[in-house]
Amino acid sequence: MMKVTNSRAKRRKIQKELDVLNYEWPRDNAFSNLFQDVQEIIPSMSSNQILHSIDSNLATQIISHDSHHSSYILNSEKNSDDSNTNPIITDGFLEKNSVMPVNTFEKLMVHDNLPIHLQQQHVQECLGNWAVDCNIPQNAINKLLSILKFKAQLNYLPKDCRTLLHSGSKKVLNLREVDPNGIYFHFGLREGILRYSSIIVSPNNVIKIAIGIDGLPLTKSSSAQFWPILAYILPHRNHVFPVGIFYGSTKPKNSNDFLKDLVAEVLELTHTGININNETKVVVIEIICCDAPAKSFVLGVKGHAGFHSCTRCTHEGEYLKHRICFPYTENGNEQRKHEDYISMKNEEHHVTSISCLALIPNIDIVSLFSMDYMH
Repeated sequence: MMKVTNSRAKRRKIQKELDVLNYEWPRDNAFSNLFQDVQEIIPSMSSNQILHSIDSNLATQIISHDSHHSSYILNSEKNSDDSNTNPIITDGFLEKNSVMPVNTFEKLMVHDNLPIHLQQQHVQECLGNWAVDCNIPQNAINKLLSILKFKAQLNYLPKDCRTLLHSGSKKVLNLREVDPNGIYFHFGLREGILRYSSIIVSPNNVIKIAIGIDGLPLTKSSSAQFWPILAYILPHRNHVFPVGIFYGSTKPKNSNDFLKDLVAEVLELTHTGININNETKVVVIEIICCDAPAKSFVLGVKGHAGFHSCTRCTHEGEYLKHRICFPYTENGNEQRKHEDYISMKNEEHHVTSISCLALIPNIDIVSLFSMDYMH
């Protein structure tokens, strides 16, 4: 907008803006003198600010607002005899020659005929959209909110921009440290099930879950790696969701420390179930998919290169052609049992303590893990 330097140009500019608003000024001397006095006192104010500073009994105010094809035309004229009369509203319009109280005028300026709480919500939404669209810094928004709240008496506005923008707290609650020098974030098994609750077809109100655990390197120039825990609801294998993920320079030192969030949530879901569409459904871990190295890490047993590494039977392997093999025997071999794993009956099969996965009720830790054909 072009800067105006003298009072005559200011008056011309203000008159032009008022003509745009379809405002017709009374031509009496009293009003002209008042308008000139106001100009001299507050020359830097805009025409709209000057308009609000003039007594409503001496000015005719016409403000049109078009929103969703509805408008309000507010008229008031100088009328000393009817200065306290209430405005007459007819079909959404204020009748001419009626005086409108200032508070009613300000309320209708906010939005169309809406309740007060909706008007206040509309103002907050407009402020939030303005802050986001114009990329306003947060400290600037906080200062503006402080002025509007405490100086302009708009008490319904929040004190902080995080409330206005619904940004919430930036504190991450599901992040924890895992030895050695790694971090683990738990997305949640419940959140994943609820996300795909619309596709669940669960006979007998039982939700069967398949879980996959493995590690993968991130770069060739460092040892940084991810260990994700993924899951899907059987039989919808195309809808995989994350349950948790570990990041570190090496794999987790202790598998129980890595899996404790998963096991704690599975125990809760097994005990209380999950509410979907007002129905309580039971969550069951049907299978855990791992390759041989990941399975030995999770269970705390010998790797696939060990003589007692078979997780299904107690047969001792043989070293043949630079690899460990388990030759066929006619009489067969003794199969491993869940109770044998819990009691660590075969000490040569175990490397560390038993896995916390064995705490999940109604599972067989031996048959829970699928076989790995690659190793």
